[in-house]
Amino acid sequence: MARKTKELKTKKPRAKRKTTKKVEKPVIQVNVQDNEQIPYLLMDAADDQQILKEINGQISDISDALVYCFTGRDGKQVTGLSWVGTKTASFYFRRKKLVNLSVEEITYRQDPQDNNYYIFEARIKDLISGATSIGIKRQCTKLRLRNGKVVDNEFWVEQGRTKAIRNAMQDLMPTDWIARQVKEWVKKGNFRVLNSSPVPALEDQSLNKIKPFVDKLSLAKTKEELAKLEGEVIADKNLTGKEKFTVRQMIAGRIRQL
Repeated sequence: MARKTKELKTKKPRAKRKTTKKVEKPVIQVNVQDNEQIPYLLMDAADDQQILKEINGQISDISDALVYCFTGRDGKQVTGLSWVGTKTASFYFRRKKLVNLSVEEITYRQDPQDNNYYIFEARIKDLISGATSIGIKRQCTKLRLRNGKVVDNEFWVEQGRTKAIRNAMQDLMPTDWIARQVKEWVKKGNFRVLNSSPVPALEDQSLNKIKPFVDKLSLAKTKEELAKLEGEVIADKNLTGKEKFTVRQMIAGRIRQL
């Protein structure tokens, strides 16, 4: 079925898409009092990064990041599908003839309470059951860079549109199907660990020193491999205490998922 995109009239013109221009990575900031929101805000921010990588053609960097895993200080574990995971699950379920999701319409309008935000609505239909769902996403048109400067987000349309589609797609996929798929992908290592000190912030802590350990973490499949990696982190004399703590927290979160 052909897709139809309807743009509501607004005073502010749509941002121009520039797929070839490299944009400085924004800082993922979580400024909330309710700790229950933190995992989902981090997942949403991580999806922003996935969408940017798709726009820039860096698909190989995100192809195996199908699930996000977060463990809070209280030990509570939260998992969720990434944008790439949502698409992959949709393709998988379509092959199984369980659902066949189609984007019917996308609209967006300026948030009447804040001119820096737009509200996106995506209507998705399951062509097998006939069920429909409307996904809603409120997207900011600004970014805060690592140096604290606030700039225009040139890709706010793509990000808001995509995440509204994501929300509607997930609503049409039964939670028990998703739960089984998430469990399978976690076992295969197709996940990314998130914490309240997100990866972009690590660049301010000499990511060139930490990155080799983060890369090893993503490849480790067993608790033994993770224990060995933690020993390497502890023994590394070039890492600061803060850097060691950050990596060890990520390792601990990964161990709890095995």
